[in-house]
Amino acid sequence: MEENLQDKENVDENKIEEIQNKVEEETEKKESEDSNKVETKETSTIDIKKVNYANRKLLDYNASWLTMFLYLGYLIVIFFVQKNTFENNVNILKNQYAFYFVSLIIGACAAFILHNLFKIIGAMIAGYKLLYINFFGLKVTSTDSGVKIKFQLTLDDFLSTSMRFISKDEKVDRKPLPIFLTGFLGDLILVGICLALYFVSSKTSSMHYYAIYSLAYGLILALYELIPVRQDEPNDMYNIIRTISADDKKAYNAYYINVKREIDGNDPLVITFDNYESFYKSQALYFNYLDSLYNDNLETALNYVQQMNYNIGYLPDNDKYLATLEMIYLRFLVNDNEEADKLYLSLKGENKSACIRPSRLSGYKTAILIMAFVVKDKDRLKTLVDGYKKILKSIENKESRRLTCENKFFLDSYKLITSKHPEYNLPEEINLD
Repeated sequence: MEENLQDKENVDENKIEEIQNKVEEETEKKESEDSNKVETKETSTIDIKKVNYANRKLLDYNASWLTMFLYLGYLIVIFFVQKNTFENNVNILKNQYAFYFVSLIIGACAAFILHNLFKIIGAMIAGYKLLYINFFGLKVTSTDSGVKIKFQLTLDDFLSTSMRFISKDEKVDRKPLPIFLTGFLGDLILVGICLALYFVSSKTSSMHYYAIYSLAYGLILALYELIPVRQDEPNDMYNIIRTISADDKKAYNAYYINVKREIDGNDPLVITFDNYESFYKSQALYFNYLDSLYNDNLETALNYVQQMNYNIGYLPDNDKYLATLEMIYLRFLVNDNEEADKLYLSLKGENKSACIRPSRLSGYKTAILIMAFVVKDKDRLKTLVDGYKKILKSIENKESRRLTCENKFFLDSYKLITSKHPEYNLPEEINLD
């Protein structure tokens, strides 16, 4: 980074340590004032091996693997009961596979439509509007420039069915409870329709059996939304529990406001709390960090990264890598490539992969540095450059401070790579227009 990074060469590791010591002194002062607590909390340090983490409650642990076995068990039971029903009514049902798949598809689609239709009604009552909807790989997103439709081919995206809302006029004080409650009214409507068809139709009619098994398959959505535990996607019951306090309501609203701002390329919304020890409050930290970085406030940015690392247990699994990713960037920023290398290599599995396969624009400036200085793969480096350009083209607001800063950071990273690795034979300059 010739302009930004070279200007930052004077802010060497001693500067980082000074900032880090200052944060730790403030943390120690806070701990002494709160000495009645059984356990104290420490702000994490840049050395990932020295990190202390916030204590989580049971509901803050991801239980997706456990609930997956519950859903699988439920489906297996339905399958064998349905198989027995077919064998006892072959003359009525005729086609075994049609009986399985038609009832499954009708039940799943009807449950999804009714549950989310009533959620939309609840959202309108509460002062919210639709942000995006995922349905078996199809993602429909509301942006400033209109509605965008995208079909996502990964297995995770295909299995994901969700609908999210944003507070109208970006008001963070709204209460989202009606959104989470009204979906269950849709489930009750489904129960009523299917039971009515079941009892009205004759036992000699295939409708009698399709109705009850469509209901059985459809209720798996209600089961998913009712279980009060944290899963990969926060369900309605978890959201009800985790948005009880006023701060958590604000954090919930701020998060989805920031999701939309990120999609549109607008500047992040900054919202601060006394502590960030909850699912939604912890997610405010990344956007606060970006805002500090865009304002060239290294000390505040570092503080937010440290708090992200401290509260990493509250973050969604897909965002747990972000704190280390930004630590790596700050290390590259002060030419501490050795420590950046160590931080990247300390990551495992999906978190390491997420650093070099960024899904958001802000991740590319670090991803190309990792690819050039740690992984040292020229071809994949070029792929990342193309990926950045592709995301950039999809963003409408190219005049925002976010886009201006991200472009500058990315170009600075690229210039540093070309200056340190001439053997890559990369073009001296790239055009982002």
